[in-house]
Amino acid sequence: MGLSRNKFFIVLFIIWLGLIFLITQLVSNQGVTSRAMFKEKYKEFYESSINGKILSVGVKHKLVSIKVDNDTTEFLFAPKTGKINGNRIFDYNAEKGDFVIKPAFSDTLKLIKSNKVLLYRFTKFL
Repeated sequence: MGLSRNKFFIVLFIIWLGLIFLITQLVSNQGVTSRAMFKEKYKEFYESSINGKILSVGVKHKLVSIKVDNDTTEFLFAPKTGKINGNRIFDYNAEKGDFVIKPAFSDTLKLIKSNKVLLYRFTKFL
């Protein structure tokens, strides 16, 4: 009876290790997918020339999402808050109707809000 009890615990332990391994693999693969998506979205944002009125602003995939009136693209990026923008968080500050300007390959986006210009740099996912 002691032998079968030991076998039971060994099998249970092996199953437990297998589950831990599977969960670890799923979580790490999700991280790889997220990094690849961030790189792809950053490249699209960085290479784009953006000059238009904001139609919508929000958060998607932990990134700021904006749509402008003259482009069908949903731009995703990670703006930095700091001295150059008065420590104003982009997605709390930007509103529908404000203007954004970012030349292609520029490291700075301008948010024009009621004749005020706020500059935002962004995290680069390379």
